[in-house]
Amino acid sequence: MVNLLEEIKDVFLLKQKGTEWFAFDTFPDDKTTNYDYAIGMVAARDREIILRKLAELGVLELKQDKREPRSEIHETNFQLRLNKSKFTQLYEEFKKVAITNAASNKGILLYLDREGGFWLDPKEEFCYLMDRDSERLKILTYLVDNEGYRLTDEVAEYIGGKNKQNVRSEIGKIKRNIKTFLQLNDVIQSKPSSGYRINPVYKVIKVGF
Repeated sequence: MVNLLEEIKDVFLLKQKGTEWFAFDTFPDDKTTNYDYAIGMVAARDREIILRKLAELGVLELKQDKREPRSEIHETNFQLRLNKSKFTQLYEEFKKVAITNAASNKGILLYLDREGGFWLDPKEEFCYLMDRDSERLKILTYLVDNEGYRLTDEVAEYIGGKNKQNVRSEIGKIKRNIKTFLQLNDVIQSKPSSGYRINPVYKVIKVGF
C-alpha cells in the first residue's frame, strides 16, 4: 500500500506538478515485475482495487483514461485527482506503519555523515541535521562505533571530559530530535547502570568518515 502511495505522490509532485488531473498506469514498472507479464497483471489488478477503494474513501477522484494501452500489456489506465489533505494524512499514517514494521523485522537502515546528517531514506523527508563540530554528533558517532551499552562516564570522557549530566542532557536532545525528524522513538536505548546504545534493530551506515 505504501509503495503505491509513494508512486502516486511522486507522479503528482514530480511529473505533473501544477495540474489537477494526472495520468496513472496500473501496470507496475519493470523494477517490480522484471517484465514478467503474469506477475505484472496480478499487480495491476491489485493496484486497481486499491485505487478504487481510495476513491470510495474520498482520498482521490478516479476516472478511466481513454488512452490506448501499450500493445503488449492489457492494462487499465486512469486519471487521478487527489484530495490533498486526505491523501497526505493517509500517506503519513502508512509511512509510520511501514517504518515500525521494518524496524521490528530488523530492516531499517540509517545513515550518518561527517557533516552532521543523520537520516532515514528518503533523506529529504527524514533527516536530522547536527552541527559537524557538535557534541551531539560526537556522541552519536561514538555509540555507532561501539556496540553494546556504553557507560555515561565513557561517553563523557570521549567528548572531552564533560560531566555525566551534560551527556544525559545531550542524549535526551538527540533522542527528541530523532523522534521529530526521523519519526523513530527507539534508536538510542538506555539501561540503568549500563548506559546507552544504538538499538540493534537498526544498522547505521557511516558516510564520508
